Amino acid sequence: FDTLQTFNTSGYKISYRDESTNAQKRVAYYHMAAVNRCGVLTSRSDTLNNLLLSVEKENLTNTLRWNELSQVPGTDVQYQINRKIGDEMEFRFLETTYHEPYYDRDIETYQGQNDSSQFCYLTQADITQNDSLQTLIRSNAPCVYIRPQIFIPNAFTPNGDGKNEAFQPEFTFSPQN
Repeated sequence: FDTLQTFNTSGYKISYRDESTNAQKRVAYYHMAAVNRCGVLTSRSDTLNNLLLSVEKENLTNTLRWNELSQVPGTDVQYQINRKIGDEMEFRFLETTYHEPYYDRDIETYQGQNDSSQFCYLTQADITQNDSLQTLIRSNAPCVYIRPQIFIPNAFTPNGDGKNEAFQPEFTFSPQN
């Protein structure tokens, strides 16, 4: 391990954000070490890592894969899967699982509803120790674009019955452009 930051504190909480690594592209492992005034190691924390999420699309199923967290003895790790579609502001909870992969198979339900074809995902690891939530670790938020299919009718009947009145294309999803 490399030393990234040194803190001189007697406080109970330390906050640090690692700006030196790109958590969107690689997995990094961290632990904290306590040393006394003489520079001698007195204790070391468990090792944790970031979550790196990837999404692959095949037909109308998006497969999510991530590196699982290093299991700390006596802990329980649950992964919350979240998704947002198009320009939605917030991620919405989909499901909790204990391991990867996760298959998002309900993409088909969004076809033909003028929904965007961009699907973004976020995984959150909830680490519980001794029945108490201890740590939340969030992944990167990759997106996939499902290319809309275009259906153009080969006939239309502008007879005023409200069915098939106009010659216009229909999309499975709203196109980006």
